[in-house]
Amino acid sequence: MGQIRIIAGEFKGRYIKVPGCARPLEAKDRKRIFDLLAGYIRDADVLDLFAGSGSFGIEALSRGAKNVTFVETNRNALVLLKKNCLSVKPDLCGVNIVKEDALRFIQRDKNKYDIIFVDPPFLKGLGTRILQDLSKILSLLHSHGILLLRLHKKEAPAESIFSREIKLGDGILYIHYAQP
Repeated sequence: MGQIRIIAGEFKGRYIKVPGCARPLEAKDRKRIFDLLAGYIRDADVLDLFAGSGSFGIEALSRGAKNVTFVETNRNALVLLKKNCLSVKPDLCGVNIVKEDALRFIQRDKNKYDIIFVDPPFLKGLGTRILQDLSKILSLLHSHGILLLRLHKKEAPAESIFSREIKLGDGILYIHYAQP
């Protein structure tokens, strides 16, 4: 098990634990992403699918997101996720942790989000399944929202609705800005 540091905002400098099987974004990559989100993050409703340790959602909370819904199914990751959230938000105000398969969650959820971050495990077929359900994910996005999808470079979408791509190690971050 490792740990990473929150890089900015209210919780800057605090560490959260990361399971050994996780592949959290490096600090420089998180900074790049959150620099892009600067105009979206304050008071945002955020959905963190395949949340793992919660590093993305916790960084969003640290930077002023109003609510973060973390969706994770792995029991060990859920234990760490809850501990990490409690370490920065002891009252869990603005935190919603859902133990559910992300693909099932997007089929049943009716909420709208300003930011959706999707980071499925690489090369396990989940990237392909997410791309097949992309229209359902987009239906959860507010008209002014932003979708961030991190996939392994070998899982690239055949046709792209994404307006921007950023290479991050073995992965590519695909970005879609909703049009009001």
